[in-house]
Amino acid sequence: MIGPIFSQMVQLFSILIIGYILCKRDIMNADFTRRMNKIVVNITLPALILHSVLGAEGGDPELVLYLFGLAVALYLIMPFIAMGLTKLLHVPRHEEGLYAFMMVYSNIGFMGYPVIRAAYGDLAVFYASIFNIMFNVSGFTMGIWLIHRGTGAMARFNMKKLLSPGILFSLLAVAFYLLHVRLPEPVSQLIGTIGELTTPLAMLLIGATLGQMNVKEVFNDWHMYPFAVVKQILLPLASWPLIRLATADPLIQGIMLILMAMPVANTSVLFATEYGISEKTAAKNVFFTTLISILTVPLVVMICNVGG
Repeated sequence: MIGPIFSQMVQLFSILIIGYILCKRDIMNADFTRRMNKIVVNITLPALILHSVLGAEGGDPELVLYLFGLAVALYLIMPFIAMGLTKLLHVPRHEEGLYAFMMVYSNIGFMGYPVIRAAYGDLAVFYASIFNIMFNVSGFTMGIWLIHRGTGAMARFNMKKLLSPGILFSLLAVAFYLLHVRLPEPVSQLIGTIGELTTPLAMLLIGATLGQMNVKEVFNDWHMYPFAVVKQILLPLASWPLIRLATADPLIQGIMLILMAMPVANTSVLFATEYGISEKTAAKNVFFTTLISILTVPLVVMICNVGG
């Protein structure tokens, strides 16, 4: 299991470096990455999610409902755990909410899916997408409240963003899975081809986004280091016994652990920018946790001896 995961992390990081270089050479500028981000979020990622169930045999309603239950429990409990941990990390008061947000919301879509797919196959991407549904629901509700903690500002909710293509296609994938829907082979292949674009485009985007930062400024925030240790190593390891209690299925155990071990989601930067809450701090932590994830993700999986 370690081999495929480590290999995938190396590939992802290599593409990220290419994106970084392209940004530094002004081939992928801010406007280009903004437009490409819309393509990934609205077209290729939904296609990847939908294609993950097109070849699935059978459909287990009980498993889908149970996964939804696990996802709901995860995103109800994690914010309160994160708030407690940020207190222990002694981050600046006005950034407590941001650090808690970054601890809860990991990079499921851009990095989690390809790693899970490499380890467990296409159907595992569908199972992970169920957690991503709750990621979005929680992020645009609980997450907005969480990121404002300590700032004195009022949280402003935008419920329209819950109707994103990612959520809609995840729900469509659930329906296809449960109803055993099959599409004509040319259509299925087309959806698959579009979905295959997600991983390289997403990692180019992350690299280009990081390329817009001053790298020297990234490493001058000492709060980032203990946070990264907690977020990338201690929290996934601490969650492992609870994951094993929640499910005896090695596949679901592996998926949940990998999702917990993912770096900080790019959503942190988007939210921090939108609400004017320390966007540089968010960008630094996305950069650093993504950088070290090439080692921390395989390390966590190895320590927990995950099967599949």
